[in-house]
Amino acid sequence: MLNGRFILKAGFDGASSQSLYKQRYDNTEIEEAKKNEESLFQTAIVPLKLSVENETIWENKKPNSSHFCKPLRLQYKKETTELSKSEEKHIRDQMADLEDYVENITLADGRQVSINIKSHVELTMFDGKVVNALTNTKSSASCNICGAKPSEMNKLDLVKVKPVNDDALSLGLSSLHCWIKCFEDILHLRATDSTHWR
Repeated sequence: MLNGRFILKAGFDGASSQSLYKQRYDNTEIEEAKKNEESLFQTAIVPLKLSVENETIWENKKPNSSHFCKPLRLQYKKETTELSKSEEKHIRDQMADLEDYVENITLADGRQVSINIKSHVELTMFDGKVVNALTNTKSSASCNICGAKPSEMNKLDLVKVKPVNDDALSLGLSSLHCWIKCFEDILHLRATDSTHWR
């Protein structure tokens, strides 16, 4: 029997202030449901790598591309701390129920073999707001990994001894907002240097 491993990543996020179109429905229930369309909460999954007997069969060359991002669930709900926590529990329950994929296949040389593929899902597709909700970090300005407050950030001796929350590390480190903030700082530097504007 050949043993394989299928690695995926999953996560969820909310979007609010969606457009509400002026449509009238005769059904009162539909009218009430339409009010919720302003907020959307999506749970998605992305395949990353398939390997058999430690040999890579397929690998996602663009793991952050929307082309590979497949929705698992869409909900007309506003993103809240409670919803984030319940959705995490829902996904983890689904992960616990995953079964191995077992199939008999014919190799190129004509041999018949059985293959057993285990799926491994990592919950890492989160933005800072969701990570704060899942780690019970009250302020978005505080570090969700060590709990350091803004007033403690420059006290390196204090930050070094703060305990690291391993559960927070397992939720992934998003570089998206880091890149945005860095570019924002570059723009501010350019704006303050008047020689660039002449």
